[in-house]
Amino acid sequence: MKKKHDVLLIFLLGTIFIIISIVLPFLLGLDHLALLDAVWMSRLTQLTNPLMLAMPMVVFIDTVLFLPLYIGAFFIGEGISRMLSARWLSAVIPALIILTINVVMEFYTAASYPLTVSKILLTVGVVILQLMDQAFLPLRSKVFQFVLYFLALNWLNMVTWLTPYGLGTESLEARLKNLAEVFSFDYGLNIFSIMISLFLLFYLAISIYLGRIKKQSELEKNQAEHVRLKMAEARSGQEVLFLVHDLKTPLTSIQGLVSLIELKVDDKEIRSYTEIIEQSISSMNEMISDILFEKMRRMVPVREILNTVESERLSGSHQKLHIRTSAQMPLLYINKTRIVRALINLINNAFEAVANKQEGAVHLLVAETKDEVHFSVIDNGIGIPQEHLDKIWSIGFSTKDSAGAGLAFVRQVIEAHHGRMEVRSKKGDFTAMKIILPKGEKRLDEDLDCG
Repeated sequence: MKKKHDVLLIFLLGTIFIIISIVLPFLLGLDHLALLDAVWMSRLTQLTNPLMLAMPMVVFIDTVLFLPLYIGAFFIGEGISRMLSARWLSAVIPALIILTINVVMEFYTAASYPLTVSKILLTVGVVILQLMDQAFLPLRSKVFQFVLYFLALNWLNMVTWLTPYGLGTESLEARLKNLAEVFSFDYGLNIFSIMISLFLLFYLAISIYLGRIKKQSELEKNQAEHVRLKMAEARSGQEVLFLVHDLKTPLTSIQGLVSLIELKVDDKEIRSYTEIIEQSISSMNEMISDILFEKMRRMVPVREILNTVESERLSGSHQKLHIRTSAQMPLLYINKTRIVRALINLINNAFEAVANKQEGAVHLLVAETKDEVHFSVIDNGIGIPQEHLDKIWSIGFSTKDSAGAGLAFVRQVIEAHHGRMEVRSKKGDFTAMKIILPKGEKRLDEDLDCG
């Protein structure tokens, strides 16, 4: 929602600036400006002082008349590129708008509104600034950089040496430069204008350079944070392995005591309890082995995976998981504990997404193809914004108050099983996370061939 609001605001500002640029030439006629009085005063009095005052006034008037058009085109191009996620449009759209309005204004206004070399260079400046790797910069920073470029070029229009190359050929600028040549003031005018233009261009270069340094600093900061999270994850994983390994000792003691009870007691009911305890110990030992030995694989029926997910995720919970499966339940060659944990992570995320929806529902669909089994976790919750779809697998990325390791873990587990992940989502509508794993026989044959 915020992104849409920002794009609409950019469009609105761009439209306002373009309307101003169209209306101003009709309201601000040059014939009614005191600027022309200064020009005539220089001619009549043969003095250069009025001419010195007229030069910055010409730059100011050009800025007031023409800058809104370029800023408006800049804004609209930026808005369209953000809306369509196409960076190149931020350069193409402004160029088309500027050229079109120049042609229309030349046709409909009595005053001359030619497409001069200066205007072409300004249009090229918009394109270059947008094509540069500056997507990370705020819009206000890009506009500030263009204003610097605009002012620098306007001052170059005052340089008589550049007139033969098409700069400063419009009526008022040409008349001022002609007077400067008549009074032999053209050399001073050229040096003064070039110095100001170079200063502005230097300031522009510094601004672009600082922007790049800022981007590089942010990239390095993100990389350092990624490394820190990786190290924290590795350290946490190592601690978990130690803890899980230590669980084997009390489990062995419990198993021994259960065996002793079976020898001492003939009560059938107690024996049934001890059998349940032994089954639970066996399951825990199996889980511990899966955790300690990540690459351990065995053939597991899909039905067993689903039963484990239901018992671990939904036991004691009022949440309803709608499970739909194909008629056949093939075998998978997997580390069961890790695959179950990956599925539970996706299911947990889905239930969080529908938590505030009155008719929220989470579905787990299992389907198979010739060589694969597909697990799809689908919810009708809040969805994932399109701009986040490529980031959700990164360690540390999270839209919630969490460490952002859940989906990264899921992807890591699935890829370790030679599978893959697919995601589809629409903000405010649904999310579908799909785990695709090779069937057990196919994966087992490949492992045996490698062995």
